[in-house]
Amino acid sequence: MSNLYDTNNIYLFDKKGNKIHSTAIIEDEVIIGSDNYIGAYTVIKSGTTIGDNNYIGIGCIIGDDPEKVGCFDVVSGVVIGNNNRLSKQVTIDRGNVVKTLLKDNILMLKNAHIGHDCKIMDNCTIGCNVAIGGNTFMEAFVTLGLNASVHQRSWIPMGSMIGANSFWKDNYTDEILPEDDFWIWVGTPTEKTKPNNIGYNRYVEIKENEKR
Repeated sequence: MSNLYDTNNIYLFDKKGNKIHSTAIIEDEVIIGSDNYIGAYTVIKSGTTIGDNNYIGIGCIIGDDPEKVGCFDVVSGVVIGNNNRLSKQVTIDRGNVVKTLLKDNILMLKNAHIGHDCKIMDNCTIGCNVAIGGNTFMEAFVTLGLNASVHQRSWIPMGSMIGANSFWKDNYTDEILPEDDFWIWVGTPTEKTKPNNIGYNRYVEIKENEKR
């Protein structure tokens, strides 16, 4: 992060419109786009790429070592897209085999964690204290309720809503089917309960707006 100048001893601004708190730590070999906000005491590790118009709150740790035995020193990185909001104390581990990926328009609330090699698609909401194990693939428009947990190497269907305190582990023996999209799942382990009509209506509204 070169060409930073301090305007009020609290925030640093660069020529791309990024607003960075003076206590944030951004290591070398971090690529940051435009119009991002990075809050106090946040740490962004080498190998991280961040797009445009993201909000990264207080005390986040992005790109730390994957929490996998024998892989603590691997540097595969993290890629964060555009228009995401990471609240406070969010942690995202860098990949072991491939880069951990967050796409666009994702909301992560306080203390949520994403493990190594995960792929989180567009328009997902991840509640407070959610823990997502490594190598998880989360389709678009998924919502995870407060304190939900996701077992490593899971695949979550598009538009799923997983209830508070639920535990998700792959419920499939072969593959995810289209009819599993936009359902509500609750329990430990989770069970399919009813259609996620709210999520589906949100999906339709966003897709209609994209056409305009």
